[in-house]
Amino acid sequence: MSEKFEGKLNIATHSDTVIEQSMRSGMNVAAGIDNMRQQYMDRANRRIEMYRDNEQQYLDGMLKEIDERTEDQIVRLKAAFNENSDKWINDIFSSIISGN
Repeated sequence: MSEKFEGKLNIATHSDTVIEQSMRSGMNVAAGIDNMRQQYMDRANRRIEMYRDNEQQYLDGMLKEIDERTEDQIVRLKAAFNENSDKWINDIFSSIISGN
């Protein structure tokens, strides 16, 4: 009977070893998954920064273009005002006086 008991003891010990190895393996898998997740996040953050820089440069260019167009429009409006202000004032005054 002692042989049967020893066999069961060996099986139990072997089972405990297998369970411990499985647990360690599971921890290694979890660590590997965490490592892969971190690498993915690092790559994603680098891409985001690259796109952020590109988008900021594009935005700066667009704002500069808008500022240039706005400045050009202001210059043209001032020129039109300087050239036509007397006529516009007279036309408005005449329209008010005549009741049109």
